[in-house]
Amino acid sequence: MKRLIVNLCLFLISIFAIAQNKDSFVAGFKDAYAKCSYLHPYDSLTYIPIIMNLADRDFSNWNKATISQKRESFYGFFSPPIILACVYAIDLNNGCLYMDPKGKMMYGCSKERKHYGKLRKKFIVAPYNSWVSSQYWCALISYLQTHSFDYCFQIENIGDTTRTPFWVVKDDSFYVIEYDAIDNRFHRYDADDYITTSAPDECFLSFGGMQH
Repeated sequence: MKRLIVNLCLFLISIFAIAQNKDSFVAGFKDAYAKCSYLHPYDSLTYIPIIMNLADRDFSNWNKATISQKRESFYGFFSPPIILACVYAIDLNNGCLYMDPKGKMMYGCSKERKHYGKLRKKFIVAPYNSWVSSQYWCALISYLQTHSFDYCFQIENIGDTTRTPFWVVKDDSFYVIEYDAIDNRFHRYDADDYITTSAPDECFLSFGGMQH
């Protein structure tokens, strides 16, 4: 019992030692996006970057935490600075989806590599109309075409391939949009409400229990 209490205390200390709140998390994302200009090379496209560094370096804190702890201390699981990759981009004028198939192969945690940030990203038209998830992408494109926003991004390991939420920043607002297959549309949630209440437990599985 004593060892359990000690381990719990160490876990909480490790979380709060790097803890950040919503405002610092959003500010960290904006700073990372501004610095990683090579991730969004074309002004004509709207990019959907992915935050890659959820949890500590070896994910041990995330894997040990309960779902309740993950909900309560969600922003504290991100080890600053925010690290981004980018796979998808959208032309909101014509509704085309683009992708970089190598978008996750070279991202911020590999900065020690000599080619980091020097390889020009190549976005190609994505044949999403032939994908099983085509309705999902059509609904996302429609939402982004009809709603004003500053940034839209994903978080690696949050959600799954059929229910990956998108995180949206607009001025001082931070919210989540999640796909509803029944309505074939995205629903909006306040980010804090989504994390603490609305998100399904599956969003907070340990990485060992995630479906790939």
